[in-house]
Amino acid sequence: MLSTPTHSGLLSKAAITPEQDKAIDALYEGNILLIAEAGFGKAMVGQTACQELLADGHLKRILVVAPLGVCDLTWATEWQKWEHLRQPAIATGSAFRRSALIESDAPIVVLNIENLAWFLKTYPEHNFDGLLVDEVSKFKAVTGATMKLLRWRLKEFNWRCAMTATPVNESGTDIYTQVMIVDGGETLGRSQDRFRRNYFMQMDFKGYKWDFQHGGDVRLAEALKDVIFVADGQDYTASLPKVKEVIIEVEMSEYTQAVYAEMANEMYIEIDDQESEAVNLAVMQGKLQQISNGFVYDSAGNPIVVDTDKDYYVEQWLAKKESLIIVYQWDFEKDYLRELGVPIFADDKAGIKAKWDTGKLHAIALHPKSASHGLNLQDGGHTMLIMSPFWSSDNWEQIFSRIWRRGQRAKVCTRVVLVTKNSVEQLACNRLTGKKEKAGAFVKHLKHYSNLNK
Repeated sequence: MLSTPTHSGLLSKAAITPEQDKAIDALYEGNILLIAEAGFGKAMVGQTACQELLADGHLKRILVVAPLGVCDLTWATEWQKWEHLRQPAIATGSAFRRSALIESDAPIVVLNIENLAWFLKTYPEHNFDGLLVDEVSKFKAVTGATMKLLRWRLKEFNWRCAMTATPVNESGTDIYTQVMIVDGGETLGRSQDRFRRNYFMQMDFKGYKWDFQHGGDVRLAEALKDVIFVADGQDYTASLPKVKEVIIEVEMSEYTQAVYAEMANEMYIEIDDQESEAVNLAVMQGKLQQISNGFVYDSAGNPIVVDTDKDYYVEQWLAKKESLIIVYQWDFEKDYLRELGVPIFADDKAGIKAKWDTGKLHAIALHPKSASHGLNLQDGGHTMLIMSPFWSSDNWEQIFSRIWRRGQRAKVCTRVVLVTKNSVEQLACNRLTGKKEKAGAFVKHLKHYSNLNK
């Protein structure tokens, strides 16, 4: 569906798609967890539902909680695109600014997740009766410090809703805390351990890894049918550009292969006067991936540099005429990109985004954790180079959705991934594919059961 601006240049409510309308209705009726693909327009949907609830007198004030980047780069600007939206109060920044807006009469106040604990401690009493959590998948466990404070204060909000594109990441167990926020534990119970043992199998001795019992995913999806709404993204996905995947296999030099093998076998290397030791298998996995990228941190956090061809490919892609987003993981890579003159997004998010959107920057560099949610970068380019595959399927999908989303004018979005041959990076790629398939199957179950009677 084409979105036609009004005479004012803003989008009218007529531009809201039928599926977005259904999502607005689901939030309006609350208490609900809305699952919608990245780029679906959750901020607009969420704010529209909030405004309608306030206008109809069902709520007096609504607190919106979201990651800092989503607050400052999405909620702070989305209202400028739509004729019916009004400017919300963005309570980020200093404690003085936050308090001034929280204590004002602003009907919708947007607070970053990082300051939610501060709000709960500072305001044992408040006049918010609505709570909307955007990117609720950031809440992983009820034992988290912020969630410990929030769970006992949930009843202060008569209306509670949450939104996410990725309800499950490492495990389907992630969804427990998200559902707890919207229903206070009514659906899945108040014990996370009991919840896990009802639907999952413990896959390791310490209980860090869980997988669905046989049929557990179907039973869980059925249990959640009244508290989850899965937006139908078929029309949305069909409207997006095609995706071109380019996997570039990078060779290790003989010297780097020897360093890699020594770390894998001995969990320790010594080069000149620098030492690097992996204290356990998890640390060794990270160090092997570092070596695959041309360095490894020593015990003092200083890089030990080894040979890599990845620099060659990065510089080859930078030399192309098309705009490029480069995704890095480590400070060593960030420093290298800075030396090449690539602006680091985290250094000045708002300023760099504005320049990128208007074509004033040829390339920018992002870290997956700081830029994987609530960021629209489709105006500036359609090619992304990932220097090394990472283990989080949530970040993997979310980071690419910064360009593969509504408003992208290119016919094809390209994801280029540098993968070192015969290394742990190939395992990471395979694991990402498997996790994506599992998560996708579970979301399909959720959609089937949650939308049966809606």
